Amino acid sequence: MTNDGKQNARFVAAEVLHRVFFKGSYSHLALDEELRSKSLENADQRFVTEVVYGTVKRKNTIDYILNAQLKQPVEKNDKRIQTILRLSVYQMFYMDRVPERAAIHEAVELASRWGRKGLKGSLTVFYVMCPEKGNRVLST
Repeated sequence: MTNDGKQNARFVAAEVLHRVFFKGSYSHLALDEELRSKSLENADQRFVTEVVYGTVKRKNTIDYILNAQLKQPVEKNDKRIQTILRLSVYQMFYMDRVPERAAIHEAVELASRWGRKGLKGSLTVFYVMCPEKGNRVLST
């Protein structure tokens, strides 16, 4: 998977998740539509599929982790930021082959791409702290 492919794959996954969480789309239909409309390599398609289905499946646990870290409940954040946080936490906690620094970097890039550039510093600080504290939350 190329770096550009990963960026595109994460953006596709974020778009699908946003449709599922906030527009009432069914995950399998939204995923199929996005994958058909994008020219992603097979590895990127598998990555998108894993991120989408995994994030949807583990949404409650991911929100629990996020709520333990955030000053306000995850649901009070901008919808795009909620999507970015959820897909990034899924990658950091459930995808062993994704380096944390890659998930952090791509979260910041997604925020910029979606016009949330002012959150760059906050997202970086959050993600640097999240794995350590999140593991403690999960072990209790």
